[in-house]
Amino acid sequence: WQKCIDTFILTQHVTPNATTYRSRSELLMGQKLRTRLDRLHPSYTSETPSDSISKIRSFKIGDGVYAQNYTGEPLWILGQIIAITSPQSYRVELEDGRIWRRHINQLREQIGKPSRDQNNPKANNYSPLENNKNLEFPIAANSNPE
Repeated sequence: WQKCIDTFILTQHVTPNATTYRSRSELLMGQKLRTRLDRLHPSYTSETPSDSISKIRSFKIGDGVYAQNYTGEPLWILGQIIAITSPQSYRVELEDGRIWRRHINQLREQIGKPSRDQNNPKANNYSPLENNKNLEFPIAANSNPE
């Protein structure tokens, strides 16, 4: 009798409700229970599209990165990729001249890379408002009705 009761309860918990279209187990645990019948479906796909999970990270020589620091504070130190030692391992030159080898999971991309143009001193301190000081803004035709 116990096997019959277990089978009945499992069937009841995986059967979708006519009102909510979700099974009791899905409402309780947030996911569907897998049964023998589910194993027969060859086109089983997860609810998350495979292209949205993560992108493949890679760096090129000369890219600015933050390397994880295991010697103390700060936790991340700015550096530049100087060599690729294996498909997921890089040699990084830090700002103070030290060279570290780091795995790709110990590196983070530098966001908002500053320009390193030495010939143009204004390149590092560019302000979009400097070039637009003399802009004239159009005035609406009927802004002053008299």
